[in-house]
Amino acid sequence: MAKPDCLLNMDVTLVQKKAMPVLKDPEGAISAAFADPVNCKTLREETKGCRSCCILISERKR
Repeated sequence: MAKPDCLLNMDVTLVQKKAMPVLKDPEGAISAAFADPVNCKTLREETKGCRSCCILISERKR
């Protein structure tokens, strides 16, 4: 199958992220992150007086 003219001079680079290591204790890692967050208050401090909260995890940061 012939390629369209617009594709003949394309320079394509595939970018992939490296494989992430599997944590031995993922639940412990989550608990530790909530107990000692980086540059912010703990979840308990941030939600004081609230009845519920929503936690979003960016796919980019996951």
